[in-house]
Amino acid sequence: MTKVARVHDLLSRHWGYDHFRPGQERVISILMEGRSALAIFPTGGGKSLCYQLPALALHGLTLVISPLIALMRDQVDALRARGISAARWDSSLTIEEADVLRKQLDAGEIKLLYIAPERLADEKFSKYLKAWRVVLLAIDEAHCISAWGHQFRPEYLKLAKRARQFKDAPVLCLTATATRPVAADVRRAFKIATDDVVRLSSYRPNLQLRISECTPEQRRESLIKSLRDHEGAAIIYVTRQETAESLASDLHRGGFSVRAFHAGLTNEVKTEAQQNFLLGTTRIIVATIAFGMGIDKPDIRAVYHYNLPRSMESYSQEIGRAGRDGQPALCHAFACRDDLVDLEYFIFGDAPSEASIRSMVQRVLQMGPMVVIPWYDFSVSCDLRPETIETVLAYMEMDGIITAVGKRYARYQLRWVQSLPAVMNGRSASEKKWLSKLLETAPPNRGVLQFEITAVAQALGCSREKIIKTLEAFEQSKEAVLKRSHVEKIYHIKKSDASWREVSQPIMQRLEQRIAQDFERLREVQSFSNRKKCLADVLCNHFGEKLDAPCGQCDRCLGKPAWSLTKPPERAMSDEMWQRVIALAAQDHACLASPQQLTCFLCGIIRPAVFHRRMQRHPDFALLRGHSYQQVSTMAEAILK
Repeated sequence: MTKVARVHDLLSRHWGYDHFRPGQERVISILMEGRSALAIFPTGGGKSLCYQLPALALHGLTLVISPLIALMRDQVDALRARGISAARWDSSLTIEEADVLRKQLDAGEIKLLYIAPERLADEKFSKYLKAWRVVLLAIDEAHCISAWGHQFRPEYLKLAKRARQFKDAPVLCLTATATRPVAADVRRAFKIATDDVVRLSSYRPNLQLRISECTPEQRRESLIKSLRDHEGAAIIYVTRQETAESLASDLHRGGFSVRAFHAGLTNEVKTEAQQNFLLGTTRIIVATIAFGMGIDKPDIRAVYHYNLPRSMESYSQEIGRAGRDGQPALCHAFACRDDLVDLEYFIFGDAPSEASIRSMVQRVLQMGPMVVIPWYDFSVSCDLRPETIETVLAYMEMDGIITAVGKRYARYQLRWVQSLPAVMNGRSASEKKWLSKLLETAPPNRGVLQFEITAVAQALGCSREKIIKTLEAFEQSKEAVLKRSHVEKIYHIKKSDASWREVSQPIMQRLEQRIAQDFERLREVQSFSNRKKCLADVLCNHFGEKLDAPCGQCDRCLGKPAWSLTKPPERAMSDEMWQRVIALAAQDHACLASPQQLTCFLCGIIRPAVFHRRMQRHPDFALLRGHSYQQVSTMAEAILK
């Protein structure tokens, strides 16, 4: 059987299709010929099949890099339902489960293995990889690799370098949102030929694009009217978690079947909300950007942007979840100028200070030769968000200052399955003495023993390995259930003579560039309403495409005039506000010592140092929310000078 015939046979046998969707066969042919490819398909365009089918045709293991555990789980379950041997290796696996999976991989019984990008930095996992025959590497959400990408993830930066360990295995990069600069970045990183980029149009003729100028009061009324006028499932995207909760409550009181979804909810609540939405028992989801990736629901009839999106890429990705069945779907954005102030808060809130970066770099360099990153301590003492710490470490690794060698868990929680006397029964006197000393370091709390491994090792004068081996022995013998948490990453210093200045300066320049890019993306969102031509064509132009003709159904094509979305005028600062801020500064809170920290606090932006000290409960927290960040910053600098 020829390669072409085999591919078509697998398509029919496992997926039940007799033909490919646009672009799929071209991508699969490139991979089967041993070359790397970049597939830029719109949301719902069938990207997954482009690596899943070659994985069956090739003799070996296909490694899939995916950013979300939930997304991996859904993909693996769907493949297994088709009779395809797929698995995921993530932090939810027990030691026993990981051991069984490793043996299956050693025996060549798994065709597709899904992992997070961070897994490749694990030294132990990398050793396992050498024993497996990786014949294809697929990287989902590949735009995260690019410095110009809108969803930058530090670990993605290092994927190109790590992919080289697989030698002759081709790489498939997949994304739904790649502008020309992003695509060029990905191509260069993985040495993908220009002819091996397969880009499908992002234009979806069944999507009706609407954008309405409104006040916060008008927005809610317009949304409710539209939900009553348009039947079927709907997603409403909002910026803040509290907005998701309050809007969902309002809609519920109005008689709508609705649930909120955001990162602040427990996994159980989020899973239930998502499943109810997919099954149709819940009609409406009010969500932050935490919702949507991997949502395979074809009959979503409307996507609303209650708050403005952060970028045109985010907008394109989110409206792409509507109307995947090809039937008409409404995509309505409510453009309230107050949102521009909020979105600027998010950008400034993510921006680290030069002093914070310098402090972190100095601490890392002083810890060598082996560096164990205490995430919580770094976050609080340097006032840096975990994502920023991750980014700084990624840049230090790319610059040859450090190298990742693995990770470890700082905290182990143990819950007995058997009684303690039964556990002790039959052990030698020396074993009982050691176990008694170990258990005394973790008094039970609601039946759970919590071990801070480094602290316990210091208290008992023994190695971490001895404690972990003891605890894992209880797990393996089924005497207890063990839960691991608080990951600590381990690095080695490669350039011990580097000064903090030479290390931190290029890092700070990169971070400042990203902030500038975020503001440029916000300006692109802001100008969307001001475009006089077909909105669908404007969106296509953003990704380097051009429609042959106007869509005929967006606001502009239907005659609704363009209008300018501008920031609201500056609010006056009353004398009372000045006096309250002066009094707050005089309290000398360590977490409000710099103008940036004080500005974020007054604007309602929670930074790690503020969260650690629970200062968000202070009566002056968010005192000046609604004022522009620049205006508040000017005030903070004047007071703290």
